[in-house]
Amino acid sequence: RPLKTGNTISGAQYMIQEHLSGSPCNYIFERNLAIKHNIRFEPGVYHEDEEFNTKLHYFAKSLIDSNAIVYNYCIRPESITSNSNRQFEEKRINDLLSLLERLVGFSNRQQATSNIVQRKGLEHKLTMLTVDTILNLMFDGRSAHEIYTICKTRIRPLMLYPLPRRPYVLKYKIFRLFANSHIGLSILRLFIPRHKPAKQ
Repeated sequence: RPLKTGNTISGAQYMIQEHLSGSPCNYIFERNLAIKHNIRFEPGVYHEDEEFNTKLHYFAKSLIDSNAIVYNYCIRPESITSNSNRQFEEKRINDLLSLLERLVGFSNRQQATSNIVQRKGLEHKLTMLTVDTILNLMFDGRSAHEIYTICKTRIRPLMLYPLPRRPYVLKYKIFRLFANSHIGLSILRLFIPRHKPAKQ
């Protein structure tokens, strides 16, 4: 297919406009950007790529979107994620919650020097990560009561729950209406599968 590129925007503006993918394979970054801001992959945790990508986009002054195919995803039946057990899932969920805590801490530390676009970019990313966390708890088979308890005890202190009213896509607005209450989560529990849909 013909190669296409979009207009140049900042990484923070991209976070406002798009649902930023966690996979670093979707992006090519200038190495000096990571070195300058001391951005590294957090060792020994899952979802470390979400933090890495978010911070790089936050500081990136220019970004070009392209439809170039530069990466192929290989699904291996013997991979760790394809053969997860209870211990793996518990760690993955805890690491996801810890990721929210670290990114909120990062956001707070940047307040004095950030501009409005950077703040809105982080706000959008953190909100979408909170949605992903709630969905992952559902895919993990947690009950509505357990999910609501985790939201109150782990996510609410971060000021990320209840999900905020924002002019995001319709799917978010509908999800927010249900996810912000125990009864709503119980309704979502009836429709959302207890296992994450497999990659196609």
